[in-house]
Formats: sequence, C-alpha cells, structure tokens
Amino acid sequence: MAKKLRFDVQHTAPIRVKRALAIVYPNPNKRIRKMQVKKEGEVYFILSQDPTNKVTLTDKSISQYTQMCDGVVPSGTQGKYSEMLKIKKSMHKVRKAKKATMVARDPANPDCLECVICPVFAKTGGCKHTLAAVHMNEQSKPLENRKKRFNLKYMCRALGKNTRKKGRLAKTTPALVPQPKKGAVQERGGALAMALEQAKGPDPATRAGMQTLGLQTGKFNLYTKSTKLKERQATQKSVLALHAATNKEIAKEQVNSM
Repeated sequence: MAKKLRFDVQHTAPIRVKRALAIVYPNPNKRIRKMQVKKEGEVYFILSQDPTNKVTLTDKSISQYTQMCDGVVPSGTQGKYSEMLKIKKSMHKVRKAKKATMVARDPANPDCLECVICPVFAKTGGCKHTLAAVHMNEQSKPLENRKKRFNLKYMCRALGKNTRKKGRLAKTTPALVPQPKKGAVQERGGALAMALEQAKGPDPATRAGMQTLGLQTGKFNLYTKSTKLKERQATQKSVLALHAATNKEIAKEQVNSM
C-alpha cells in the first residue's frame, strides 16, 4: 500500500485523447482558431463536433459567439431563441484561467487553461478542448522546445506491440484423450495417419483407375459407404449364385443315382 496518497495526479482517459485528436487532425484550421481577445488574451475557439452543428468557424460566427458570452444579443439573429441556441452550441472557448487555483491540477494542462461553459470540464477539470488547445500551443513552439507528452499523436500511441502470430485458433480436442506430442511420429496404422490419408485422397494411379471404372473421384476415402454397399451386394450375389450352382449339381447327382 502507498505510504502517501496523492490527489494532484489525474488520469487522462484514452477516449478523451482520441476525441481531442479528431479536433486537431487532419485539418485543424476548420475546427480550431487562435485569436487575441481584449481582457482575456489568447483564446482558442473550437468548433463543436456535434453532427447536427451546421455552423462553420468564421469571423462572423466567432463575433456572434463572443456577443453571446458578453450577454449581448448577437447580430443577425433578430433576438430569436432558436438562433441564439444554435450559436451557443456551435463552439467552445478555451482561455487561460485568471487564477491557477481555479483549475484542478492536471499534468495534461500545464498552462492552466479553462473551457468556458463545458460540462465535462466543470466536472473533471479537463476536457478534449483543453487537450486540443495545449497541443496547438505546443506545436507553435520551436521544434527543439516541444514536449512529446503534450503531443496528442504521441499520447495515442500504443505502449507495446502484440507479438502473437496471426492465424486460426486450434480446434478444441475432446477431454480425457491423450494428445500426440509435437514432432512425435505416429504409427502408420494409427488414427491420425488414417485421417491424413483420407484427407489426401487417392493417389494419381488409383484416381486414373477409378475414372476408368466410372467411379466418383475427389478427396475421399476409397472405402466409403457407397462402395461398401456395392461390395456387400456383389458378395451377396456371388454367394447366391454359388448356392444355386451347388443346388443344381446336387439335383443332377440325385437324378443320375436313380
């Protein structure tokens, strides 16, 4: 058990990192924009990923959103509640917190960014929007000053590779049956050898003979049910013919003796 409990280390959910990566890649200019706003400094405007959102990230939509945040009726909406609701749900605003103590400590948020009117950020102290903003802020730095731990692609990378060979899984074998060891040589009369011979089918010479006889060819055992039935019928006919011949000879001897 740990001697000291730490509550300042938080875990970033992988699904949150993947959603943030969908904001930044492949074209971040359509979904995220960095601007200078009075009294707030650098602000990131991030377009909502809701499929019903039809608003694009333009200067007009950003100005309407900032008017909404300031408590002013945005221009072009005529004061309609439905139009203002669309603008409110169209994007998110990420800015630097006025006080660092207002944001929960998170290793994935070193700049103490806050997402305005985001329910996920209000509950957990972090969201996909802050991750995307930290990533873009890190990418704007020189290459030698960038840190991999804030790169979303690096965060989504798998820790290890699966070394298991791909292929079909082995079939389950019946219980209480001794299994052959790997590499062990089975006797020719064993069940495994017979099964292998049946799977291979007849050799070319036997197949040619079967074709001349008009029998069915293919990968099957020579002694199938149909061939066994034919052999049984042939033996029965020969036995009946032999009995009939012997009966005729016995009758002839009886006639001659009389």
